Amino acid sequence: MKKTLKKHIIPTILAYSKDEFLDKYNKIRQSGYAYLQIDTVDSAFTGFPATWATPKRVENLHLHIPFEVHSMERHPERHILAWKHAGATRMYIHVESVKHPLELIEKIKKAGLEAGIALHPDTSSKAIRLLLPSVHAILLLGVIPGKGGQRFQQKILKKIPLLRAMGWNKRIAVDGGVTAKNAQRILDAGADMLASGTFSTSL
Repeated sequence: MKKTLKKHIIPTILAYSKDEFLDKYNKIRQSGYAYLQIDTVDSAFTGFPATWATPKRVENLHLHIPFEVHSMERHPERHILAWKHAGATRMYIHVESVKHPLELIEKIKKAGLEAGIALHPDTSSKAIRLLLPSVHAILLLGVIPGKGGQRFQQKILKKIPLLRAMGWNKRIAVDGGVTAKNAQRILDAGADMLASGTFSTSL
């Protein structure tokens, strides 16, 4: 079961210092993962303190594992090119954080990154219906963005089949609150990947 689940896991790093970032990164590397997600937070969007990871800081670490970025920020457009230069392969933005998400999605793709759209637990799946043809992946948050260790919100399970019913057949990842008790249930609902910090390194 653990090996089966592990292939669906994207380990995440949400860190408030360089030491915390490197500690989590080293655990992920030791666990044998070939890909990871870096979470970036600002207080303007989430109300939580800003995280440590910036494009330049991450670039200076010379990471050996490819990564994507989950931007929980009010102005993610400021960092698109910098994240590309730092080595990111995909960038998720929140539909709730920007006024013109489609324009930003096109900027992300023009920069040479895959574009993903992330959805707050309280935002309806219908809010991204018109964006679906333009993105490569969807990230459904199972918790309030910006703080680790929260309990998974069960209502997220209903969003996955709704997106599939809209014709979305690409990646759906669920991020936040993933545990050994609910991981298989989330996959059975139609998700492809599970983004997690603590759970990922327990497998």
